[in-house]
This record gives sequence, C-alpha cells and structure tokens, in this order.
Amino acid sequence: MKIENIQKGYDDRFDEGKEIESLQMDTLIGYNRFKGQMFVSGRDFVFVSQKMKFPNGKIIVGASSVEHPKCPPLKSSVVRAEIEIAGWIFEP
Repeated sequence: MKIENIQKGYDDRFDEGKEIESLQMDTLIGYNRFKGQMFVSGRDFVFVSQKMKFPNGKIIVGASSVEHPKCPPLKSSVVRAEIEIAGWIFEP
C-alpha cells in the first residue's frame, strides 16, 4: 500500500500525495496537497525526504521544501507552503 493511501486513512485533510522523483536509496522528491478548512485555503508542499533505517528497527525521516520543475505551483486557491525542516522518529 502506498503511503498516500495510508495517510488518507487517518488524515481527513489530506487530498493527494505522490512521489515526483526518486533520487537515490531512501531519498525522494515528493508532493502533498491538503484540503482547506473554513476560511483557510488548501496548502501544497514539494519536499525532499530522506529515510534512515537502523538495525534495531528505528526509522528516522527528515524533510525540507524544494522547488522542482515537474511540480510548479498550482494556479488555483491552493497556496504553496514551505517546510523549513521536519523530522519524524519511528521506534518499534
């Protein structure tokens, strides 16, 4: 199951997600779009993400916004947002 399908299962604001480009092992350029709420426009993100897996089962994921020619800003009510730096730690 793709990660965007999983995210739709628990995040009702999630609208669309996809991999734009695979750069190397566990590093990719991705795209996520989220629905607006009440008076706030929807947001989308283009980001580079790297995943590190450790022998003990721990996974660390880091991400930051990038520009990519395959994913220019939409000409709609969706606002391109920026991720300065984000990270997640998953432990078994």
